Amino acid sequence: MIRGSVNYVVFSPVDQLTFDPDVLIITANNMDQARNILRAEGYSSGNPWSAQGTPILACSWLYVYPVLSGKINYTVTGLHLGMRAIKSSIPEGLFIISIPWNLLPTVMDNLKDENLYVEWQSANREEHFAKFNAHCAELRKLMPNYQD
Repeated sequence: MIRGSVNYVVFSPVDQLTFDPDVLIITANNMDQARNILRAEGYSSGNPWSAQGTPILACSWLYVYPVLSGKINYTVTGLHLGMRAIKSSIPEGLFIISIPWNLLPTVMDNLKDENLYVEWQSANREEHFAKFNAHCAELRKLMPNYQD
């Protein structure tokens, strides 16, 4: 961040927020939670997921990248050595997801849509591929000049 561009850093549990955050940081305890949050943004936008970071100052990327890019960022605890160096009690394998202010309405609205996730849950492999192939067929109708 440019020196002097940030006046305050405030942390709050989401249920106690008294301000509109510039970046919302979410810790997902398992793969399902992380997947749902990431899908909630990409479902409407079609944007791909991308994790940005470096071996040094990795946690700063969680705060800075979303502000500068307007995109979600994430990491997994245990990938970087800072937490290990300070002997943090945070367990490895948690997804930490940072959502910039401009994407919060999209993510929150899509998280309310139960069909967003139920539609792709399948009883078995064959059912999954049948749904996938049906969606591909619909897309081919929309793009008649597309050739496989």
